[in-house]
Amino acid sequence: METESKSNHQDKKILVVEDDPYTNELISNLLATRGFNVVSVATGEEAVEYTKNQIPDLVILDLLLPQIDGWEVCHILRKPGAKTAQVPILVTSVLSRFDTVQSDQDMANISFFSKPFESVDLIAEVERVLDGQVK
Repeated sequence: METESKSNHQDKKILVVEDDPYTNELISNLLATRGFNVVSVATGEEAVEYTKNQIPDLVILDLLLPQIDGWEVCHILRKPGAKTAQVPILVTSVLSRFDTVQSDQDMANISFFSKPFESVDLIAEVERVLDGQVK
């Protein structure tokens, strides 16, 4: 059963956007050991550049990034007509959902996950978000 689960994940590409090297490595390794295809970057600029040519199945995004913060990345990915407009985003942040005010359009297809978190809970949330994408 575990092998089947891993093989189902190999076709799922996850973009991890996290500026803290330890947290980035932790999330990336956790997902990779579960069989996901993981690409990690440390800045919002790198995330935007990556998505110009590649469309991930999920973006795991820190809000507190230098220069282009996570909300600006959301705005860019959600632009009308953008290839990434429907890609789910899982925000991981020390900020609570209530610390941020965004329009309904910006909040579409975005889940929030508070830091710090347990690894098992993050995996469960990633799988929940990806399962919601199945049509």
